[in-house]
This record gives sequence, C-alpha cells and structure tokens, in this order.
Amino acid sequence: MKQALNIIIILVIAFLFNSCGGETQEPIKSPKELKGTVKDKNGNTYPNSKIIVFNSLQSFQESTNSSGVFEFKINQNGSYKVTLIPPLGTNISSKDPIDIEVNSGVEKTVDFTIQSLPLVARTNIDSIDIFGEIKNQEGTVPLLPNEAIYARNVFDTPIGLLTPIKTPTGHHLSLSEWKTAKGTVEVSCNGNSSNTKISLQGMIPNGTYTLWLNFLNKKKLPGQSVNFGSDVVKVAPLGSGTLNVLKAVNNGNITANIKHPSCILTDEAALILVVDYHLNGKTFGTDHIPDAEDVNHMLIYFQ
Repeated sequence: MKQALNIIIILVIAFLFNSCGGETQEPIKSPKELKGTVKDKNGNTYPNSKIIVFNSLQSFQESTNSSGVFEFKINQNGSYKVTLIPPLGTNISSKDPIDIEVNSGVEKTVDFTIQSLPLVARTNIDSIDIFGEIKNQEGTVPLLPNEAIYARNVFDTPIGLLTPIKTPTGHHLSLSEWKTAKGTVEVSCNGNSSNTKISLQGMIPNGTYTLWLNFLNKKKLPGQSVNFGSDVVKVAPLGSGTLNVLKAVNNGNITANIKHPSCILTDEAALILVVDYHLNGKTFGTDHIPDAEDVNHMLIYFQ
C-alpha cells in the first residue's frame, strides 16, 4: 500500500512539473519545418550564413542556400530560440535571437535582416604591419615622421632586402606621408556574388594598387600576428583581371566598386582585405608578385 502511494505521488509530481513548463519535450510524429531567410534591407540574399536553433536540451545548426534560405526539421514540440551568426562585416538589424514555439502541425517562418558596415582601412604600420614590411634605412621600425621608408623582403630572397618606397615620380616617401592613408570599405552580397565599395584617401598620388582577399581559418583582431602558412586558407584577387587594378588620382583618392563571384563575407571564418601598392607600377594578374615590387599599404579586417 505504501509503495503504491509513493508511485502515485511520483506521477502527480511529474504531471505538475510538465504542466509548469518543465524541460521535457513531446516528440512529434511528423517533423515540422522551420524556414526563413537572411537578407539585407535592400532584399539582397546572403548564402552560407549560419543559423542556430536551440533550447536548454538541444541545438541544431544549418546554413542558408544560394538564395539566402534556411530550413530545419524539428522533431520535438517546445520552446526554441533562433539566432543568426552575422556574416563578416555586418550587423543584425532585426530581432535576434527570435523566440518560437513549435507545435504539432504548425510550420514556422523566421526572417533575419542584416546591414553591411563601412569598415575602417588601416595603414600598414606599427602593429598593423603583421609581416614586418615597413622599415627605415637601418632595417628597423621607423619612428620619426620625416624618416624615409623602405619595403622589406618577407617572402622572396634575399629576405630582408630593403626597397625604397617611392611615388611614380620618384619621390621617396617619408613615414608621415605613408600614414596619411585612410578610408573605408563596405561589402554587400547578393546570392553567390558580392560588391565591394571602396573609398580611400591619402594614398600615393597616381599610384597603382591591387586588392587581395586573404581568407583566414580563424578570426584575427587588428594587430594580431598572422601565420601565412597555418592561418591563411587562400589568397585571391578581389576583382577579375584589370578590374582588380586601381589607380589613385592626383590628390591620392581612390573610389571604386568591385564585384566578386562569391559572397566573400561568408566564405571563411575571417577575412583580411589587403590594398597592395606596386612600387614600379607593374601588375602580375594572379601570378606571384615579386617581393621587391610591391608592399601592403592598407589592411581591412572583416570580423
């Protein structure tokens, strides 16, 4: 009799626990779909964006397809949260996370809206000079504003060779002149393509530049060291052919829009866009650029 009474008490407690919102969940005979999209305010879609659905008992992750659409099949009723890992260089402008209640026979739709951010272009000097390129004539880090600066060979022999950084007219740049560079870069995607809006000032007048995507397998804050062998997944030109070649005008400004055949904001875990100055004005397409003929002028970090 006492044992039977204990069983009844346990059943009553379990019933009350479930009635009060306990963490048990009811299985669904037919899994229900959760669908949604990731777009910006202009309706552009973002493929390969990471979506997580979770509660205290379980979590699921999926990625959007080329149309920016994601889909989950959920096997248990209950309360869930849906959150977006924003693409690099963007903010979420819609609510995040979004609360949903999954019930039998009811499909759910959740949409996220993001906005691209203008990211600061950082001059390749001091802690931003991750490869130790910019030196004075002694081969040390320049400190004085009027010091003439040199590009140090980092990858090609002879390692350490110093090449004067000059303008197309032959003027040898000083540290203060190098550091006048500034600007922003903003990227938006639309399916399997992206557009990069470039606005730079204080660059080398009439200087020739190319832009290079350095995809990383982990996020790096500005100034953190980057191991080219282990951290960099791949390097690719931002634009195709001559579209990747930009020339600063007489006042050192560069304004351009460059398209790329993928959404560079969701390709890898992190990205550094490098603005490369060509010391003799020559470019080499996608081939290796001799170390003594180019130097990184600006770096843009996508986190």
